[in-house]
Amino acid sequence: MSGQGQEKVVNHCVGRFCLEVPASIRRIGGSYEMSKTQLEEEVLGPPPAGAFERAWTAHLARIEALKANRNDPDDLYGEVLEKQPLTPTLLSVLYYESVTRRIVTLGGLLDARPMALWMKVDGNPERAELLRTRLKTIAAAYQPPAQDQTWPAPGKDWFYLGHGAIAIGAKYEENAEVEFEGHPLKVKVEFTTKTTSEPPAGLLERFMQGAAALSSDSAISLARKGKRKVAGLNGEELLLRDSDQGKLSFIWSFPGEPDSAKHPSISLKMDTADGELDQKTALWEALLDSMRPVAP
Repeated sequence: MSGQGQEKVVNHCVGRFCLEVPASIRRIGGSYEMSKTQLEEEVLGPPPAGAFERAWTAHLARIEALKANRNDPDDLYGEVLEKQPLTPTLLSVLYYESVTRRIVTLGGLLDARPMALWMKVDGNPERAELLRTRLKTIAAAYQPPAQDQTWPAPGKDWFYLGHGAIAIGAKYEENAEVEFEGHPLKVKVEFTTKTTSEPPAGLLERFMQGAAALSSDSAISLARKGKRKVAGLNGEELLLRDSDQGKLSFIWSFPGEPDSAKHPSISLKMDTADGELDQKTALWEALLDSMRPVAP
């Protein structure tokens, strides 16, 4: 990673893209979705004995707690229709997460020690078997992190979560979003990839539309704009300055190709306090230069 002296960088894979982030910037959260199925990893234990069972009990308790949303005797929040194992390592629960009978939620917890993978998908009750098949497919493809494993796996077009990966090629409807914060320059970084059926307006166009609604004495100004190719994708770059809040926002955006998980809509944003522009620009440039797809 250029421009950061000797600071160690950490390679982070998010969805189907990776970027190198200085070790002083911590990964603080993320959300992931594949084929309308929400994916959430959990580290099991300590202690390891009974850790999976405790995780399963905690998910059932959260479903039970949904009953607190009921305002009428006929409300369905938290009603469990069935619990069953789908495979020897995958437990499932079919329940109502909302008030309508037209939508059920299937939750599944995969035992992939030292990790557990919680999966959740909504659908028509009459299509419950298809929902079960979807969970089993994703569960069978989950690759937990190994002690000697480095991501991304060479030559593998996998979908990466916070710890492990889903060993399935690019599928329609995939979303990944992570946040980082830290560094001596005190930055916050957001990285998002999302499959889109209709690519959004260009980054500059969206900014100009927003600016049109602002008064002439608005504190937000456009400090830099331009086209920028990153990871082989032709995107747009902006640098915004908010003089009221003393904030700089570096933004790069690629609108995405319709219905393409391989070329999704991508946004990389770095927020930081105004000042030390040269150092912060160097950090931003290095982040952009490091971004790449997980597989050619």
